[in-house]
Amino acid sequence: MFESADIEYGVLPFIRDAAGELVPLQPVDASNWASVQYRAESAVIAGRYDGAIAFSRSRDRRSGGVKTAIIAQFGELPEALIEPTLEMSH
Repeated sequence: MFESADIEYGVLPFIRDAAGELVPLQPVDASNWASVQYRAESAVIAGRYDGAIAFSRSRDRRSGGVKTAIIAQFGELPEALIEPTLEMSH
């Protein structure tokens, strides 16, 4: 993480389209680390989404750099997003 960073949390939900492909919807904001996991998992369990990724995004105030980290994954996700490493940079 950055030394002086603003941290945001969100859920990236996925549903199956008419062709059966998993497609992302608009990210949903969450207030903190625990909330983002709860929102992602409960929405998948309730059947609102086929899959969801809980993530955090850190923005460095000095450089403007952004770092995104996957916190948790639930349900069905596109294969390209399921990796052994849980962190990616933008």
